[in-house]
Amino acid sequence: MILLIFFLILPLTTIAQEEWQLHKQKNEITVSWRNLPKKAGREIKTQMTLQANPKALEALIRDDKNATQWIDRVIKFENIHELSPSEWHSYSEIEIPFPFANKDLVTHNRVEYDSQTGATKIYLKAVPDLIPRKDGISRIIKMQAVWEFLPINLTTTKVTYIISAQTESILPAWLTTPIVSDGMYMSFLKMKERIASYQK
Repeated sequence: MILLIFFLILPLTTIAQEEWQLHKQKNEITVSWRNLPKKAGREIKTQMTLQANPKALEALIRDDKNATQWIDRVIKFENIHELSPSEWHSYSEIEIPFPFANKDLVTHNRVEYDSQTGATKIYLKAVPDLIPRKDGISRIIKMQAVWEFLPINLTTTKVTYIISAQTESILPAWLTTPIVSDGMYMSFLKMKERIASYQK
């Protein structure tokens, strides 16, 4: 999902990385990051454990009508195409503080299930040219991320969200760093508050 507001998001890398550095830990939510090689940006990970099952978490992610209630700074969200039961396209608009323009993002979303671990993974990738661009809104061009919902037992699931990101040079670090960290934390906190309504 769109938890990195001021970032161009790059493919998740599989090459050797440095150790994760804890940036924020509160209410059993952790936000960590590590630098990518050659100063290419940062890989960011947010985690928590919930009293919920993977089906409920997947239902929350797919629920476009209520996405703006928990994804930080997202003011519009819509699933625009359903390609199959496991693939769909989404559109979102992210509110950016003045004087910067709002951003929008079009993603291809694909869900996979691991029969051995019981995990659910949802992969997101930007498809910026799928729909026409809108005046006054800056489209995110490169984006790749993954949600993982790994059941610990019948009632508890570990939630992980990982992306690799590179800051835009026009945006100062003093602006991006706290908003990114707080945005991811607030989205997870609101997810925790809302998940009970998706349990069956």
